[in-house]
Order: sequence, then structure tokens, then C-alpha cells
Amino acid sequence: MQIVALSGIRSGNVKELHDGIFKNAPTTDDNNLKELYAYYLYESKNYSEALKYLQTFKNSQTRSRLLEAHCHFKLLNYEKSAEIMDQLLSQGKLSNDDMESYTINLVACIDKN
Repeated sequence: MQIVALSGIRSGNVKELHDGIFKNAPTTDDNNLKELYAYYLYESKNYSEALKYLQTFKNSQTRSRLLEAHCHFKLLNYEKSAEIMDQLLSQGKLSNDDMESYTINLVACIDKN
């Protein structure tokens, strides 16, 4: 795996680097590593796969729920995306910056409906 990652850096091919690192899904219960893989799927435009993978999380945190909402948005499931955003906003555990960006995302979902 290191050879692929290093060759990806040398050639400047970031996709090749990511593909080398994330050839397979993590087999650990480490949510941070699992979140990185879910983001990789999202960035690779594999929104359905990212959603399926996010469903395997034992304890969904705010970041993974936000990613889930973004995946639904990209798949044109605006109502589901808005529902998740609304849940996140109603929890009241967000910083002012997060609250602002979540509100913007929620408005975008509502606007699409």
C-alpha cells in the first residue's frame, strides 16, 4: 500500500493516492477511520455506497449524520436530507458556525422541494 500511496504523491494523482489508501473498507470499529472512508466514498461520488456504509456505524456522530444528509442531497432525496438537518439543528449541540452552515444546508434542501 505504501508504494501505491507514494507513487500517487509523486505523480500528483490524488485519486490514485486515495484509491491506494482506501482499497477496502476499514475492518476496525474506530469511527474516525470509518468516517474517513465514508468521506472517501462521498468524494468519489459513490453517494449510495457512502449511505450504505454510514448505516454500519454503531454510534452516529454529528459529522457522520451531516455526511448522510449531504449524500441524500446529492441523490436528490431532499426531504430526507432536510429531515436529518432539522434533527441536527434541534439537538442544540452545535457551535454558531456549525449552526449557520447547517441552516444554509437545510434551506437549500427546502428550496429544492
